Amino acid sequence: MRHLKITAFIVFFSLLISLSAINKGTASGNNDINSLKQKITELENRIKDLENLLKISREAADHKAESSEGWWNKKTWRKLKEGMSQEEVKEILGEPVQIIKGDRVIWYYPNFYRGKLIFNENGYLTVWIEP
Repeated sequence: MRHLKITAFIVFFSLLISLSAINKGTASGNNDINSLKQKITELENRIKDLENLLKISREAADHKAESSEGWWNKKTWRKLKEGMSQEEVKEILGEPVQIIKGDRVIWYYPNFYRGKLIFNENGYLTVWIEP
């Protein structure tokens, strides 16, 4: 019973010290809280991005089970030839998951190693990296 009273006193005393420190550091505490809120928001956004990638991968795996053709099959990638149009590539590999447009167009396919294709300014295949 005596140990319980001592433990309760230590916990109560610790709480008093913590409350005192909180009151003294309110301004810096607000900055810390705002910083933590921002980090939480950033982490939530990263989780959403990862969940989307996971969803895409699962959908791709489901589609893979239905067909032996597509971007997940290395034999399919080996059908690619330099100079193919985007439509020809799409017929072989299917829709890319991500397309980045600039001077050149880059297509990405979802997998652990991320297959990648680069098309020149005229829309013809120049380089690709198999997954």
